[in-house]
Amino acid sequence: MKAVLAYLRAYPLSPTHQRMFEVVLACPEATADIYASHLNISRATYFYQLRELIAALTLALNHWEVIPASIEPDFRQSLPVPLTSLVGAEASLQALTHLLSRQDVRLLTILGPGGIGKTRLALELARRCPGEAGFVDLAGLEDSTQLTAAIARTLGINDRRESELFAWLSNREFLLVLDNFEQILAAAPLVTRLLAACALLKVLVTSRVALHLYGEHEFMVPPLAVSDIETVKNQQLWAQSPAVALFVQRAQAVNPTFVLNNENAEAVAELCLRTEGIPLVIELAAFQTKYYSLRAILAHLEKDRLHFLSGVPTRMPPHQQSLRRTLDWSYNLLSAELQKLFCRLSALDGCFTAADVQARFPDIRPLEGLLALVDHSLLGHRECADGEPRFQMSVLLHEYAAERLAGDPFVNKCNLILDKSNIISDNIVERSTKEKCK
Repeated sequence: MKAVLAYLRAYPLSPTHQRMFEVVLACPEATADIYASHLNISRATYFYQLRELIAALTLALNHWEVIPASIEPDFRQSLPVPLTSLVGAEASLQALTHLLSRQDVRLLTILGPGGIGKTRLALELARRCPGEAGFVDLAGLEDSTQLTAAIARTLGINDRRESELFAWLSNREFLLVLDNFEQILAAAPLVTRLLAACALLKVLVTSRVALHLYGEHEFMVPPLAVSDIETVKNQQLWAQSPAVALFVQRAQAVNPTFVLNNENAEAVAELCLRTEGIPLVIELAAFQTKYYSLRAILAHLEKDRLHFLSGVPTRMPPHQQSLRRTLDWSYNLLSAELQKLFCRLSALDGCFTAADVQARFPDIRPLEGLLALVDHSLLGHRECADGEPRFQMSVLLHEYAAERLAGDPFVNKCNLILDKSNIISDNIVERSTKEKCK
């Protein structure tokens, strides 16, 4: 059976058939709906392509003559095949390639909020690496104790014991890609044990949360650059913006007549600014060009971008099918206390320090929580003149936190009490100051 799978994986199938074959093999007991969701296609399209795949595999087996029993899988062929091109990520790819090439970097974690493009970067890195590479999608894995089995299944190891996995990897120059690690952080010690046991192994992780393992190197994925509307007045210069280029490419996929020109370039640039350079948000906004004019899209984004960008048909993986679902995925990873802090931060505008948060909410000691939210890719931070961190929440996350806050009666009640307490305190101080002035 192992030889058959190795032969079929090495057989020159079309990219569409290869991707479908790998998705089915990765989870052989799943339903058609799950396969269609992973492939970003409809159920009907899935069954149509499945019939074509079966015919292609039958043809491949008819050409099978004598294959040595010891043949090993071609892991380069088994990497998922992206259905769209990668835009505006060359600088990040070069930096990551340099990191992976260093002998002292054996664990590299690609970090960033949902939709920033971590998986695409990891796949491209795996394709460029000189040795073997295996890709393990953990998005559907909720039990951290099943990580060993998930890796073994992807690598074609029948014995799912940890010792067998170590033995298989021990003498291989291998890049193991673990995608969407954030919901099984409890399994992080397995990564340490793997690296300790397998001297030639490197592990590339994508996650919204750092693993905090010894020897881990972190890389935060930046948003796509967006041209400044006020300084750029030329359509050709706008088109060079990675964010604009991605928007135009994805818009043309659903609206072939869409073109970037001097009449709409400013509106496109403004749309990209509203998306904050996050590729998933850009794609969700670009999809709406199938139904709306650019000005109408801008108006909807101004009114309620969370609702508007959550009404796109199923085209993405389950945790990225809408903007709200992507944000829910990150929010649900937080502890109850961090969720509360995250929501309450929507009461603050712009940049703020831990002292600002404590002044607004005197019932909490915020620094530890703020740093945890930075680790969860939900807050940005930079250094102040005095060396202390200064924090900032993106506009999208600010809107989401405010929406969550409005829907939490307990938090609202606490904030109302705090607001009344602050007003009373301010009035007492004001009366005291007036009396002193007299």
